[in-house]
Amino acid sequence: MTDFYQNGSITTLHNLGERSTADLEQDLMQFSERRPLGLILPSLYSEIDTPALPAIIKELKSVPYLSQIVIGLDRATEEEYRHSLSFFADLPQHHRVLWNDGPRLKALDKSFGHWTWRQRNSARAVMSGTAWAMFWPQGGQRPLRCMIATF
Repeated sequence: MTDFYQNGSITTLHNLGERSTADLEQDLMQFSERRPLGLILPSLYSEIDTPALPAIIKELKSVPYLSQIVIGLDRATEEEYRHSLSFFADLPQHHRVLWNDGPRLKALDKSFGHWTWRQRNSARAVMSGTAWAMFWPQGGQRPLRCMIATF
């Protein structure tokens, strides 16, 4: 039995503590040869100034099996959003920062009316990131498979 479960376009990784990182990465490399892989990374703007997010970005720079990264940015002003663009700019993978507090995504939130995921910012970031990754064309490539990272 594999260590991940896939239902459609979203993959959930299981059994992460019982296998070596090298084994898991080998599986991901093989899978990425058949289908591009994407990562959805929910983030608060305040995490830019903590040790955790810069360390995560440093690690992601060396990940060869990711085709794209979608960053769901929450609790950010327009100035902070612009700063986050430069913070994430060094990622070698194709990436987008979704400004969840920006006017376009707020308008989208409003269009949902009472059905909203505003209760948890990370849930909103994952939902908007998933939608973006699934429908984001990448030079005629086949649709992405997405992995969701929460921390």
